[in-house]
Amino acid sequence: MTKGQIQFTKGCKIIAINDAYKLAPQANILYACDNQWWEWHKGVPDFKGYKLQHDHEVPDENRSRFTATYPGIDCILSDGASGFSDRMDRIRTGGNSGYQALHIALQLGAKRIILLGYDMHASGEQSHWFGEHPNGRQSDDRYGKWIKEFPALQKIANDRGVKIYNCSPDSALECFEKRGIGGLLF
Repeated sequence: MTKGQIQFTKGCKIIAINDAYKLAPQANILYACDNQWWEWHKGVPDFKGYKLQHDHEVPDENRSRFTATYPGIDCILSDGASGFSDRMDRIRTGGNSGYQALHIALQLGAKRIILLGYDMHASGEQSHWFGEHPNGRQSDDRYGKWIKEFPALQKIANDRGVKIYNCSPDSALECFEKRGIGGLLF
């Protein structure tokens, strides 16, 4: 993902995932699923939008909220790995933040979704577009597992009449229509 791509998103609702908030400080939502990411970034006190994280524990029916490590961050609870949950307080994980952010966009009623930074493969020495997390490079074999989860969200989108465009150049994620971002936003 690049600053140039973000220039095309003016006027759009944006869910920034992990370090994407640095390129899109105007994002409406900052989503990071891992507590560790929030620790590394000290809760991102300078981000002005809504902050949301995932609680990895599968809750019992009596548990409705998890308390985030830092103030001002809401949590959404796990409802399993695959598929989709219509419950606004639950999320299916797909194993990665990109899946979860797309899940959230569908829950919130988006009608058109544009994916940026969804490369779904390592590029040279980097496993993320922004570089590595402080704990180092993660295994590259996880991408194949994650890619297999996304068709479930494509089916939900199709059933709801939602268009999803993958505007991530060189993306390994094939289940969404690929487009250049310039022609989609105006």
